[in-house]
Amino acid sequence: MNKRKRSGLCPIVSPSGALYGSEQVLWDFLNETKHRYTVYVPSNSLFSNKLKLMEKHNIKEFFNIKWLYFVILLRIMLGRIKSLYINEGGHVRYIKILARLFSKVRFYLHIRIIEDTRRERLQTSLSNVHIFAVSQFIAKAIIDRIHDINIIYDPYKLINGIASPSFSVTKSDNINIGVVGRVTPSKGLKEIVSFCNYLESLKMSNFTMHFFGDIELARDEVQYFYQSKNKYHYLALKFHGFIESKDKIYNRIDVLVHFNRNEPLGRVFFEALDFGIPVIGFDSGGIGEIAQIFGLQEQMVKINAGWEKDMLNRVLSVTRSTENARKYAAARLKLSEQFSARKYCDRLESYIL
Repeated sequence: MNKRKRSGLCPIVSPSGALYGSEQVLWDFLNETKHRYTVYVPSNSLFSNKLKLMEKHNIKEFFNIKWLYFVILLRIMLGRIKSLYINEGGHVRYIKILARLFSKVRFYLHIRIIEDTRRERLQTSLSNVHIFAVSQFIAKAIIDRIHDINIIYDPYKLINGIASPSFSVTKSDNINIGVVGRVTPSKGLKEIVSFCNYLESLKMSNFTMHFFGDIELARDEVQYFYQSKNKYHYLALKFHGFIESKDKIYNRIDVLVHFNRNEPLGRVFFEALDFGIPVIGFDSGGIGEIAQIFGLQEQMVKINAGWEKDMLNRVLSVTRSTENARKYAAARLKLSEQFSARKYCDRLESYIL
């Protein structure tokens, strides 16, 4: 185990113990850094168990959020914590309390989702709270009231290397569309339903929609959509739930379609490129921002009446065109250069260390 001295380093809080995008980013950072951090993470969680297997950092599990921040408060009072980094914005109200109590302690808050930009959560700037945003899209949502903002794009470490697997046209008449992420209203459920209904109206019996992610059946609209899978006569819908293995996801689909118009960044964009799968989404939010960086803006869909037809045409185009395959291959090269874990680590530590 790494025995590096950790005194003086900024402790890290992971509000969630799941293995969604924010936790995967923190994993990449903790795996890449040369330092040994103290990391507070929910007990008996998937993320906690994964961090323990790394055997590199000092993992502190917490059972209760209020108890966690009581312990942090005591450690601040004892002079053992001079700064604190929070990997996402879910704990912002506790940070605001601590920041007001301890004006000399520096707090770093990483805003990753649009819900955490709401005015009731982030009202005004505090001089000792530094905000990181995962995209220009997120920064613009709070720039009117938060002035100390730095944009740090999430990293991605290629699993398959730059050259492999190759982007290729779909040889089969059947097209498998992948939707990766929770099935919930905030992830574009309305647009998903509209697109599915459009494909059904065209009698697209060669299309299958695959959903990879937790299905929030407690929401009425989600439950209705889930139950409607047997009501489509032509279009096939398959719900796989959350699958940790990326191979099992991307080896099953021909194209990834992202339906959230307000996605803050979109790690699935990176994953799909890694596995040689083209990506289609709306030319808005973080997805549109990434597409512009990668030179793929023409492959995105404008939000206007009749967008469903444009979306279908894009799907057919990227799965049948060798020219488009080359564009996505070029995008993967940019991904490895501009979104490396090393660059992310250096940038973040230039602030928190």
